[in-house]
Amino acid sequence: MKAKVSTTLNINVSVGQLRNAKKIALQEIEGSMIEHYGILWSYDEENIRSNIGSTVRLDIDIMLDSTTLFSKFCVCFKVVRDGWLERCRHVIGLDGCFLNGIVRGEVLPTVRRDANNHIFPIAWVVVCVEDKET
Repeated sequence: MKAKVSTTLNINVSVGQLRNAKKIALQEIEGSMIEHYGILWSYDEENIRSNIGSTVRLDIDIMLDSTTLFSKFCVCFKVVRDGWLERCRHVIGLDGCFLNGIVRGEVLPTVRRDANNHIFPIAWVVVCVEDKET
C-alpha cells in the first residue's frame, strides 16, 4: 500500500499514517452503513405505499439489551412479478452472492430468462445466513 500511495500520489507516508487512514476510512464506512440500515424502515414503508401489491418484508431480531439487529430483507415488486408471469419462460433459478466487508450475509436473487434470453430478476432477499429458515 505504501508503494502504491508513493507512486500514485507521489508522496511518502509512514506505515502508521496508512494504519490511521485505514482506521478512519473503516469508521466512516461503518457509520454510513449503520445509517443506511437505519433507513430501511422508511424504504420498506415507501415501497409498500408506492407499489401497491408488491411484497416487501423487513425482519429484525430484538436482542436482550433491547437493541435491534437486521435479520433479513425481501423485495418482490408487483410490476416485476406481473412481467415475469406474462413474458418469461417457466423456469426459475436461485442464485447466491456473499457480502463481504462490514456487512456480512448473502444476497439471494430469484431470476428467470425472458424471451430475448436475458436474465429477468423476480425477487431478491438479503439474509445473514442461508439456511432452511431463510
